[in-house]
Amino acid sequence: MVMDSNIFCDRCNKYVEAIKKEETIPMTIKGEIILFNGIRTFCPVCKSNLYVESIHSENMEKGLQLYRKKHDLVSPLEIKEVRKLYDISQSLFSKILGIGEATIRRYETGMIPSKINSDTIKQARSPKAFMNFVEQNKENISPEDYEKVSAAVKNLLSDMDNKKQKSEILQIHKSYDMQKIFYIIHYIIGFSSENDFIKILKLMWLIDYFYYKKNYRYFFSSQPEEKLPYKHIFEEKLLFIVAFLGQNKEFEVKMLENDDAALKIFIKSTDADSNYRIFEGDLSFINQILSEYSGKSNPELKRIMTDLINQGGVIR
Repeated sequence: MVMDSNIFCDRCNKYVEAIKKEETIPMTIKGEIILFNGIRTFCPVCKSNLYVESIHSENMEKGLQLYRKKHDLVSPLEIKEVRKLYDISQSLFSKILGIGEATIRRYETGMIPSKINSDTIKQARSPKAFMNFVEQNKENISPEDYEKVSAAVKNLLSDMDNKKQKSEILQIHKSYDMQKIFYIIHYIIGFSSENDFIKILKLMWLIDYFYYKKNYRYFFSSQPEEKLPYKHIFEEKLLFIVAFLGQNKEFEVKMLENDDAALKIFIKSTDADSNYRIFEGDLSFINQILSEYSGKSNPELKRIMTDLINQGGVIR
């Protein structure tokens, strides 16, 4: 037990060293009893409860936190963080969400929010959802505030996209042997003078597929024990691989749109890493695949890949 000096006890009519004891504290919040481990302060002489403001505030906060957590309600700090995200005042925030300014102010100073208002504020964490609120309540805000908030949302979405791309690029880098990928791209270009990057990726997909069928591990993965569906990398993550190539001095990448707005990517070697080598057996295997498939067109390769997938050949 801990002593807290200079607390006045009304029953003893004098200042005493209040005793602090940890115990289960009941608190009634919105008609519901919340139990939590808190601190009780009492007089060492008459054992009556003593009010210590700092302890009372600490207990209150614990009880409120538990209530918010139980009912999934936003905290004052979370509300402030949402406003800070868009750099807006309580007044503008309330107009955009359709919640009274005084209500927002009370929420930020500790008042328990209603479930519906809490859910609305939570939705506002998403820049896209927040912009929907802005459009819905556009007539309630000035043109200047509308432009300010729109710019903030646009910047946030751009930052989120950049972070997502960096994260996905990093994940690709961790999961795959990029040096081997670079080497094979150089090799395919040298083997067939191919510079259509989509076709190069299809050839690499076939190399990876048949290598797995032969050796029970993927050719390009830096984590051979992991069953990685390589079609995800060579189809869905195409632009992330291009981003790697574009940053690498070994390649020159050009991206063009044709008349149908379809993306065409052309690539050529510049300074290949002459120090990187692969096993002769693997090289012989790659030569077999390229000899059989490099002369085929993109539609033909796509048909072959589709047939292999439909046969259940790709390990998920």
